[in-house]
Amino acid sequence: LWSTMMKAIAKRSEIQGTFMPASWYHMVIGYDAGYYGYLYSEVFAYSLLDEFKSCSGGNVINPTLGMKYRKCILEPGASVDGFDMLE
Repeated sequence: LWSTMMKAIAKRSEIQGTFMPASWYHMVIGYDAGYYGYLYSEVFAYSLLDEFKSCSGGNVINPTLGMKYRKCILEPGASVDGFDMLE
């Protein structure tokens, strides 16, 4: 099934003598939850981009909004939860 899907979706064959799902051990060692962190960072980035676009008429270069970003996101850093920063 894996080989068939690789050919159909990724348009490439797997390397002969290997079986990629068996060698991709991240999901087995508990790192699976870490992948959601990458997805959440994209959600945060799009939220910020939407804020910049909506407050600036599509022009993301806005000094006032840039200062708000600096004060609310960059200055607190990890001392404030990401969800709280975006409120």
